[in-house]
Amino acid sequence: MKVGLLLGLSALAGIAATIIAGAGDPLSYPHLTQLNQSQTCETLSLADGVSRLPASAYKTAKVHFVVNSSDKMGFDYKEQEFNHDNINRCKALGFSKTGTCAAGQYAVRFCPYDNAYFSQCCDNTYAYSKAECSYPRTISSNSCGGKFKCYCDATLYPHTSCPSPKEPADKCVDDTGTHYAECKCPANWISCDSSIHQKGSGTGCSYNGTTTYASCTCESGYTLTCEDYGPKNSADYCFLKGTKYYKTCKTAQEVCEGLGFGHNDGNPCSADEVIDGYCPRSGTYYSCKIDPVKYCKNHGYSNGGCGAYETVSSSACPYDASYKKCIPTCKSRLAADRYIEINEGLWYKGKTAVVLKDITNINLTNPLGVEYTDIKSEATLYKRDAYTECSSWNKPSLTIGANSGSRLLAKNLNDVTVILDHNGTVGLAETHLEAGGTWEDVTVTETNLSSFGDQPSDAYDDIHVMKKSSRLHVTGILTLKGNNVFRTGGQRWIVNNDNNQKIGMFHLEINGDGKVHIESGNTRFQGIPILVYENIPGAEFVISNATFYQEESGFRVQNGNGVLHLSNANATFYKIWINGTVGSQDNFNVTQASRLTITGNMRLYNSKLSIYGNSTVIQNWKDIGVCNNDRICIGSGSKLCSEGTTYCKSGGAVYTATPGRHKCDWGAAGNSNWYKTDYTTVNNNCGWYYK
Repeated sequence: MKVGLLLGLSALAGIAATIIAGAGDPLSYPHLTQLNQSQTCETLSLADGVSRLPASAYKTAKVHFVVNSSDKMGFDYKEQEFNHDNINRCKALGFSKTGTCAAGQYAVRFCPYDNAYFSQCCDNTYAYSKAECSYPRTISSNSCGGKFKCYCDATLYPHTSCPSPKEPADKCVDDTGTHYAECKCPANWISCDSSIHQKGSGTGCSYNGTTTYASCTCESGYTLTCEDYGPKNSADYCFLKGTKYYKTCKTAQEVCEGLGFGHNDGNPCSADEVIDGYCPRSGTYYSCKIDPVKYCKNHGYSNGGCGAYETVSSSACPYDASYKKCIPTCKSRLAADRYIEINEGLWYKGKTAVVLKDITNINLTNPLGVEYTDIKSEATLYKRDAYTECSSWNKPSLTIGANSGSRLLAKNLNDVTVILDHNGTVGLAETHLEAGGTWEDVTVTETNLSSFGDQPSDAYDDIHVMKKSSRLHVTGILTLKGNNVFRTGGQRWIVNNDNNQKIGMFHLEINGDGKVHIESGNTRFQGIPILVYENIPGAEFVISNATFYQEESGFRVQNGNGVLHLSNANATFYKIWINGTVGSQDNFNVTQASRLTITGNMRLYNSKLSIYGNSTVIQNWKDIGVCNNDRICIGSGSKLCSEGTTYCKSGGAVYTATPGRHKCDWGAAGNSNWYKTDYTTVNNNCGWYYK
């Protein structure tokens, strides 16, 4: 029976081969010999791509095998019978699935009784045998339908693409696509070294802690090669492609200065130097060296002898010992300015005399017979004429006889001391010494005083001068500037009955329309009276923008038109007694924020005292004398005080003395009964001073 069956199968195989002629080797289609063939025909694809005929193109027949029941031909475990309930039989054997698998899956293990049933669906990725899966892919540990996955391990090949500019490395391809083990920076990219001031171009690529770039450039500012004169800082550079780039380069000047050639047309050699050599890197720069002749001459050394009145220094020129320094003197400076020496202590130029030493009875005309107008000392040359070779303290004395009638005091005097020599005479004759011009920093004093004790004095009421004393007689204008002093020669005669008033043997007298103007500085009268006497309208004693101080002697206007006027002044008088020519003569003014202090007392006769412009008058004694219809006008903002500031009266106010009285009204400044303050009375008596 087995033989018969085999023959039968062989015959069927031959028939199938005959039917499908030219379809290829039938052994390549194993399903033709499968024992679970169904009675339906399938369309199978030939190996050469030609489709097999559909099942409807074939004629089918059912074959029944008649066999010996004892001959089971591999089916010995079954009864030799034909049971057509193949569906349940398949399900009983575990072939429970039918139909089609989901997309991406395929069916495996078909039922031998009905291949419409199969055991499971396997993912299409389970398509490999172990022999078919090779490195770098990995075979799966599990299988499906006897097949395995052959895949790229995601832990080893985690990347499917790389972000720009990185590139993939170590490729693995499986059914899902291409996978990469790493994303690396391009192999030809380079790192940039910031320590040499490089920076990357474009977007950098970082890998394993290192950032690389397609190319490197230099940091901002590093663009110069400094081929001409080299860099300022050789250690500060950017190194790129074999070249060093710098921020700043040296200039020709810097290079040459570094080589010792620091001069050019804009910075030439000094007056003591000559060119020593030129810079080898730039011919516009050069070095200098001292020229001995130039240096010695420029620094005051000479080898040809010194000029007139110059002295020769013991030191020699350091670059040529034959040159000696000539030291200028005050005399050489005078000679250089064309002054002419008369004698050791006296020089002149035109009408100007320069006094260098003390002189007695100076000749007031030059050798040409021209009278001097200006007499000055070495101190003046230094302070006002900028003669630095002259002394600032040399203030010589000019001594004149008290009876000589000298006109020295009528000159412009600067920085000299004038000494009146009384020659010890007892009972001097009356002497006039003309005074005028401009005096600056002048001292007037006396010597050889008589020694017989007190002499009688001429009393101008309460102001005294020595009888037959020397008079500094001002008939023109005497202008005082700087610091001037009028003082006694040491001994002072005490006025009888007034031990506080001590006077010398000369006084300042203003006659006619003479004027004394104190315009600046500090002028001091020490024991020297001031007498405005026998004067006419225009005579005045004016202190403006200056400080004045008188002690131990007084100021007197005696029966004349003399005026005492203060403007922006700070003045102190011992006593002030003023006699005008007519009642209430306007001859005493204190204005422009002046301050007048009278250490003794004052009296007005035929006079008017006007205090205005925020000025103050203070008398240290208590009583003030106002006589014969005299007036005191105090402007608004000003005041008059007596006994210091014990009694004060502020303006606007007016006091008018009792008319026709031969005796004077004496009273304190603050006596309220004296003064009127109503507008009409003040304005009528004082005019615009009140406003």
